[in-house]
Amino acid sequence: GAHRGGSGLGGGGRNNRISKLVKNVQNADEDPYFAMESLRELSEHLLMMNQVVVDRVFPVEKLLRGILNILSNPMLKGELELQLVSCRCLYNLFEVNPESISMAVDENLVPILQEMLQDISYIDLAEQILETLELVSRLRGREVLQSGTLASCLQYLDFFTIHAQRKAVSIVANSCTKVRMDSFETIQTLFVLLKPIFANASDQPIISKLLNALYGVCGGLRDSNMLESLFTFEVVERLLKLVSAADSQLEDRLKCLDILSVLVNLSSEISRELLESCDIIGTLEECFACYSKNPNASLHETLMFVPKPLLHAIARTVALLLPTENEQLLSVDSPK
Repeated sequence: GAHRGGSGLGGGGRNNRISKLVKNVQNADEDPYFAMESLRELSEHLLMMNQVVVDRVFPVEKLLRGILNILSNPMLKGELELQLVSCRCLYNLFEVNPESISMAVDENLVPILQEMLQDISYIDLAEQILETLELVSRLRGREVLQSGTLASCLQYLDFFTIHAQRKAVSIVANSCTKVRMDSFETIQTLFVLLKPIFANASDQPIISKLLNALYGVCGGLRDSNMLESLFTFEVVERLLKLVSAADSQLEDRLKCLDILSVLVNLSSEISRELLESCDIIGTLEECFACYSKNPNASLHETLMFVPKPLLHAIARTVALLLPTENEQLLSVDSPK
């Protein structure tokens, strides 16, 4: 008997229908409107299916190549609505079939999307590209990082809705978990855009994602000269402010202290700057005050309410911050 298929078609009928729709996508140069309507219908099918069914009935490679042709074909550059529908279909395919992400990346997806982000005259399309890149960055963040696409995600940040801004910063955070020593120049370029965004961010989810990005960078570039050139005094000062800010979440405070620990452990220059130019005591007092039950409470009473992980993180950062014995800056012994 015939298998029951979605959309009221028998299994065989549905498979034939999908093959026909994919063929229309592949012929987009000849009939863009027909391709667009076919992509809309394919998107509907994808939303109703799971990965097993998609693997069985979708010619995934043909569909991918057809979509990538639409997104990169100079003849279709003006067909913005077609590009939007293509990007949406791609996103739906990636969601239901994550294996297709690597296939698309191997077919040059990342540079194609980066090129499209250079022009954001159609904001809906730019935001759909960010949605799609965010899925890609979860699995292939290294390629996104190396391609230089992160700068393209941030350059028009102010024009995006807050939802799209969060997506753009998520792409950066996901990709920065893949930072290695050879990524330094890419990161240097990225930091020109990232630092002012970090300095002025007020949206909680964006701040959390930016901290994840900074943590990935200082974990991947374990070299004092590199870190000193990236983590300027303004960045370090902002990290301290977030540790003590009343509205900071515990997770963010801990992440700031993790970043500061790595920095002071690797760079005596950053340590010296922190000790000489920042009010460490004031920062810690303000941080503890966030957990105080009574404004007049003494320190030992307040400390009872400070979360244990935060006390550990502060103790570790302060221990690493203080000069080592061989520098003898705090020692009363006669120099060795």
